[in-house]
Amino acid sequence: MNNITYPLGGIAIIDRVEKEFGLFSSIFKGIEGGMKNFLPLVKVHVNNKLTHSVSTHQILENYPVELMRRLGVKGNVAERTLYRVLERIGRFFPVLLERYQRFVEENDLVDNRQIIDFSSTYFEGWKADFAAYGYSRDRRPDKMQINFGISTGINGIPTAITIQRGNTQDKKTYERDAKGYTWCYTQGFSAHI
Repeated sequence: MNNITYPLGGIAIIDRVEKEFGLFSSIFKGIEGGMKNFLPLVKVHVNNKLTHSVSTHQILENYPVELMRRLGVKGNVAERTLYRVLERIGRFFPVLLERYQRFVEENDLVDNRQIIDFSSTYFEGWKADFAAYGYSRDRRPDKMQINFGISTGINGIPTAITIQRGNTQDKKTYERDAKGYTWCYTQGFSAHI
């Protein structure tokens, strides 16, 4: 008989956040469509980022089925199903961001001191419609890229994320209004932080 081990840290965090706040069920409610394992597979992706952070292509190779069951996955999972979960998250990103921001505000988790950081990533190929040529932090001006930024409170809780075309200046991504509130602009969607 083979022993199966997997890290419990990510699972413990996911379980605690769900038990105390209902984070996953409140944010992802209603966007699962016909997917049976949608919410458990969202948790699998989050657990992956909290532990090994392997590519989606490698999740099934790196995590045993017992870990998947522990996160609520029923039945076998195909790699394409993992990608469908990510595709659905991307399709509903503006809704999910707004729900998340409402969640952190309602639970008094927003810190008025924010650290904002920007980065970029480039793509190989020509299929990324949102990508554009521009200044590259990766020193790859010859590649199409996207810019992204994250705003995190001093308390360590992220409050906003923005995803922009590769040629968008950082100062256009986050702007303050007359009251001093910061607005995050993402693909035509804005959210208050």
